[in-house]
Amino acid sequence: MNYSKALDKLVHGLKLTDVWTPTQPRAINTHYTPHGTARLDRLYFSPDLRNRKIGVETVMAAFKDHPAVCLRVTLKAPQLQQGRGRLKMNAEILEDTLFKNKLQQEWAKWKHQRKRYPNSVTWWGQYVKKKIQYIFMTEGKERA
Repeated sequence: MNYSKALDKLVHGLKLTDVWTPTQPRAINTHYTPHGTARLDRLYFSPDLRNRKIGVETVMAAFKDHPAVCLRVTLKAPQLQQGRGRLKMNAEILEDTLFKNKLQQEWAKWKHQRKRYPNSVTWWGQYVKKKIQYIFMTEGKERA
């Protein structure tokens, strides 16, 4: 039996609990050899998280010499704040030749900015998307 004074001090000092111990009717082993079994994995929780545990189980895992440990907990969902709402585009402006020309000119400018971003996804999310939203918002106000 391996014993670590440092681990014991940490566990007791932070009031941690091994979440398998209180709810399991028998010992759980996660490592099997011809000479015996051992429990290699431990899951230490603070008192706050201990009450959020739903379950712990072991499942066989490919390419491992011991089963995987699966832990299920409930987490507090972040409070969602109501935003401004969704942008509703005036679809009629897509038929307007002047608007389409303006959009094509802007697109040509935006493409030149692509090289300033590490990849297309970042370029689209941080630059183009905001530009598109701005154009449609300003066009909507002008036509209202």
